[in-house]
Amino acid sequence: MNPKLPYACLILVVFLALSGRSQNNTVDAASNFTVITDTLNYFYNKQFFKIPNPTGIGFPFYRSAAATNTQVSHMGSVFLNSDPNLVVSGLEARLAYRYGSNAQAIPVNIYLCNVDQNLMPVLPAIDSVSVFLGAAQIDTMSPTGFALSGSFGTTLNPVSYNLPGNFAVLVRNYSTLSGDTVCVYNTSSLTHTNQAISNLNNMGEDLGRIRYNGQFLKTRNFVYPGFGFGTDYEFCVAPIVTFTLQASHLAPSQVNSQPVDTIECFEPLTFTNTSSPEFTSRFFNLNEFYRHFWPYVNTPPGGFSSDSAISWYFNDEDANPLLRPNLVLKKDSVRATKQYDTSGCFTSCSLRARYRKMTSGGSSMNIRGNVEFSVCVKGCYVGLEEWKKAENLVFFPNPVQHGKLSLKGLSRECDYSIINTHGIELLSGKLETMAAEIDISQLEDGFYLLSLVQASGPVYQKFIVKRE
Repeated sequence: MNPKLPYACLILVVFLALSGRSQNNTVDAASNFTVITDTLNYFYNKQFFKIPNPTGIGFPFYRSAAATNTQVSHMGSVFLNSDPNLVVSGLEARLAYRYGSNAQAIPVNIYLCNVDQNLMPVLPAIDSVSVFLGAAQIDTMSPTGFALSGSFGTTLNPVSYNLPGNFAVLVRNYSTLSGDTVCVYNTSSLTHTNQAISNLNNMGEDLGRIRYNGQFLKTRNFVYPGFGFGTDYEFCVAPIVTFTLQASHLAPSQVNSQPVDTIECFEPLTFTNTSSPEFTSRFFNLNEFYRHFWPYVNTPPGGFSSDSAISWYFNDEDANPLLRPNLVLKKDSVRATKQYDTSGCFTSCSLRARYRKMTSGGSSMNIRGNVEFSVCVKGCYVGLEEWKKAENLVFFPNPVQHGKLSLKGLSRECDYSIINTHGIELLSGKLETMAAEIDISQLEDGFYLLSLVQASGPVYQKFIVKRE
């Protein structure tokens, strides 16, 4: 052991890392069930938030000819779903028209379809609903179209369908009168071939579909009047869905154990998210939708939730929330690892899940689910707690990125040492100002101990992490 390593230290900040490791012994904890019914206006919202004033500026649309024109018959979008228990009970489409051969309502069918392995719709459809563009709407163009919807079955005998995977919603102008033209609203999405990859608000997701001469095709680069190279339009259709929303996770056996099973300081605890998949789906959760399409500047009534849909809170983090943020579940990850650096029992920890329904325009309320848990920790050193308060030191960022560790709040000149986990001093130097910076770019990624020492003795210690 290096002789400069003091016998007592306070470890302030721990490394919160996503990990693929799992614990052998886990316990499940879940919140109460909440049943959600919503209309997934995902593609409508993609266009809605791109327009500075959605109520005053029109959406793009495709003019769908009557059924007597058989070249292009169906158009719609694919929905990505990972909930095996999702139920669909009806459908909606954003429509309008300005041409009509008579003053009668124009019939439109909306279809629910399975998709094949290439995400192409499969006919015959699972079911359909019929809607009518009313005679009073002839030659009328709403800025955002008319949301026309219907339920499967009848009022007395409603029908619903369990869809365990991806599906498509399609629209067809069912009028047999030549000249009856329905305007089907769509996004103005473009392909990455003519847009910067970072410009997500203009990019499509290859999920628009059109049926041309009896064959389903993608709208991406579809060569046909109203489309063309560079387009990737998605149509503003929506399913009416019902699902059960639950926040839950698998935690190590020491969590919530009775009697209390105390863990060691720095013992890794891996939590696995088992919450309902809608919490982390941008198709269902407007919080995740907005996080994915960050260039959108418009916000829905009530605003967006500021936090992630899934995060863990550990109440040992109260002392310094800026240096100890919640452990946030990152994109495409299901596990996260926490290591405690402070002794004691922490009884107000929680898994936090937040959801905002995909209702058009995002005006729905936040739905929050918490899973409370407790952890007891032993073996951490707290010998320099009073030094920490007196010095009022701040270290950032931690984990260290780009090789620079900044320090603020030094009141006296001191020497520093960077020591690895084997007790070997790797770097040393002198800090002379209240705000200082230490260059650790030459060190490999990993855990290190920062030690501050004055002539009178040890001042401060903390663990840091270098990660590029």
